[in-house]
Amino acid sequence: AVPWSDRILPFIVLLAIVMGGMIVPASSVIEEKQKKTINALIVSPASITDVFVSKGIMGVMLGMLMGIIILAMNQVFGANPLLLLGIMLMGAMLASMVGLLMGTFLKDLNSLTAVFKMIGLLLYAPALVYLFPGIPQWIAKIFPTYYLIDPLMAISQRGEGWSDIALNVFILIGFLIIMVFMLRYFIYKKVQYA
Repeated sequence: AVPWSDRILPFIVLLAIVMGGMIVPASSVIEEKQKKTINALIVSPASITDVFVSKGIMGVMLGMLMGIIILAMNQVFGANPLLLLGIMLMGAMLASMVGLLMGTFLKDLNSLTAVFKMIGLLLYAPALVYLFPGIPQWIAKIFPTYYLIDPLMAISQRGEGWSDIALNVFILIGFLIIMVFMLRYFIYKKVQYA
């Protein structure tokens, strides 16, 4: 049987990466829209893409930092720490892009808080499946965050390598590509006409 502390670790790592990666870019974009400074940024030499990329990078850096701290505190970098960091980077990028998308659509921080509470269960469902092993494991695969949490746990706790997680990583990359296209479309559609 897996100890309780090992079962709760996926939830904590996912929470750290998603909270850091998602909330910071979303709240930053919303704040810019509320103060009307986004219009000033759009007419500056920086393009709208530059503005959103910089906000996204901040979210990625914070998500990565929080995830690394959690893993370091628990000393579970596994046999392949570089692969683990690569997976965490992709997860932080995905969280950051979701945060930017949320910031594009939402009008204020109260809306962000409400939406984040509503989608929280969807984001953390795969970690809950790890937490309660009696739940059928296939349920976790329905949620996009599964393709982040499963490779993280495969590397850090089960000592697996690239060949064991490649399919899940490619699915995660697919989600990243979809998010890039969605962001590109909606940023130009929503923000330029705000």
